Amino acid sequence: MSGDVSWLSGLFSTVWGLAFVALLLGGSIFVHELGHFLAARWRGLKVDRFSIGFDPKIVSWKGRDGVDYQIGWIPLGGYVALPQLANPRALEGEPSAVAMDLPPVKYIDKMITVVAGVVFNLLFALVLSIILWVVGVPWPSASDTQVVGYVFPTMEALREGVPAYELPPGHIQRDFPADPAPAPAAAAGIKPGDRILAVDGRPIANFRDLPEAIALSSGRDDTGHPQVTITYERNGVKQDVKVFPALVPTNSRTGDTIREIGLMPAEKMIIGRMNDGSPAQAAGLHEGDEILAVNGQPVYCTAQLNDDFISKSNGPALVFTVNRNGQNVNVPVQPTPVPVTTPLATVTVNRGAVVATLDILPIYKVDATGNLALPATPAQKLLVWNVDNRGGAFGQMRSGDYLLRVNNREVGSVQQVIDTLQATPAGQAPSLVFDSESAHETATISLPPDFAAAVTPSATITRIGISGWKDDSPPEHPTPPAQFAHAFGQIFGMLGALFNRHSDIGIQHLTGPIGMSRMIYEFSEVDVRMALWFAFIINVNLAILNLLPIPVLDGGHILFFTIARLRRRELPQALISTAQAVCVVLIMSLALYVVINDSRRWSGESDVEAKSRHDSYYYLDQGSMKFPAPPVPPSTTATPEQQ
Repeated sequence: MSGDVSWLSGLFSTVWGLAFVALLLGGSIFVHELGHFLAARWRGLKVDRFSIGFDPKIVSWKGRDGVDYQIGWIPLGGYVALPQLANPRALEGEPSAVAMDLPPVKYIDKMITVVAGVVFNLLFALVLSIILWVVGVPWPSASDTQVVGYVFPTMEALREGVPAYELPPGHIQRDFPADPAPAPAAAAGIKPGDRILAVDGRPIANFRDLPEAIALSSGRDDTGHPQVTITYERNGVKQDVKVFPALVPTNSRTGDTIREIGLMPAEKMIIGRMNDGSPAQAAGLHEGDEILAVNGQPVYCTAQLNDDFISKSNGPALVFTVNRNGQNVNVPVQPTPVPVTTPLATVTVNRGAVVATLDILPIYKVDATGNLALPATPAQKLLVWNVDNRGGAFGQMRSGDYLLRVNNREVGSVQQVIDTLQATPAGQAPSLVFDSESAHETATISLPPDFAAAVTPSATITRIGISGWKDDSPPEHPTPPAQFAHAFGQIFGMLGALFNRHSDIGIQHLTGPIGMSRMIYEFSEVDVRMALWFAFIINVNLAILNLLPIPVLDGGHILFFTIARLRRRELPQALISTAQAVCVVLIMSLALYVVINDSRRWSGESDVEAKSRHDSYYYLDQGSMKFPAPPVPPSTTATPEQQ
């Protein structure tokens, strides 16, 4: 038996991810409630119900111990119903009749029972931290440095989230308008090679700390614009500079923005792969070479290498200094323009001030040979890629359809599309036959006679043909105390920013079960250790947040019990019930808002993924790049560096 079984791999991946969500997120809630449950049984308290999730219930059963066990539909937490502790009845239901006649509970028993949930979360976090200490956390090697590798030159590049040389070519719709204004770090004069030491006086250990410190900062100048003070070291001299972070949009559906200044970390540049016939290969660069400098100037990361040197090269060869087997070697390399996109068959219809545009691109076979940047190269399919259907010039044709015939002639390449259209007799309306993906049928449209058709050549970029890099850095093995210190700093920093009116962090940045589940799922697909690390963070967060002195939370119970202890009599039940009812409404409203916002954020990220898939059809795979034949190399090829 044979056939495509890729669906089986996808199914396994999905089941694996969902299992990790249930195990780590559900397990974190279960562990918390188990702490309350075991402590209550130990201290002799009556337990009515043990629930994971809130009502309405999905399934329930009564145990031999007389406790009702259930799983609820609302996955916003869980509870252990302890009628002797005046728990919120709006969430946990009315106590049993037997429970109404139970004796009061000692203060110490109350405190042990309430605190046990937090203790169990911290114990679970401790177990996870020990596992991570042993197996390691696979952070990218670049994130473990303080050294700047690349400075975004413009706001346009910063908002698009790519180095300047990777900005999309003209036929790709950009998410943001062109903005040549310098990005914040560039405007402040920060350069590659600078070592970032602190943000607003807070020490920065590495580039994992830096984005968080910028995002959570609350400084502002006299006009109210965000401002941070960056302490950095250049050539052994420490300097302070004021930088004005930009609020960069991160999600179109939620309107989320975050403070950024436009820096990327330095990284080792060890050559992993090169294109056959590329300038890098022809010049004598080897896999395993570590690039240190170009034309005598240090380079710190691939973005800087491409942006500052390769993409701007239009003259003599660049002299690469590489470390090869412990020896520095100089290798002259001549960058070459190379196609990075497919050609397009572009059709335009001009109706006065309105111009409708249609772009058709080739979909090649995976094992296609030949120059894929040439419009005459045969394609497996012709994809209707972009349709700007102003004035209805292209009828029901939509992006995602496949062109079959032009003027009743089958077409198999971009060049054939253009040649056939241009051969249409003057004054005659050409016909396009296509597979409609939305209607699941073959359809035909006629173009207006005043159309224009031409090949849009492949976009080019100057490259040397390095198509892959090695990351030989081992995983980090942070000790449990270091992990807890980082987690505590993260959650208290977030809470501080959340309640600081000068910061740009608000409740719209909070995430709930949906967001956390997605992150665990995505981490589990990349590396299980990342999912374990995130579960560790979740448990520390649950522990701290539950200790906040808010009625309904564990910290609220501790507050009520302690006040009663100090005043030597119980607080009025009406006061406790009112406070709990108000907080239940507020917390559930906040939870509902967070869930809705998480859903919208998910939709926004799905939009980005869909656009990325759409745009990816236009780009040639790096392995498909065809470099022109290299010139005869100069007599000085690879020579030891002069010391």
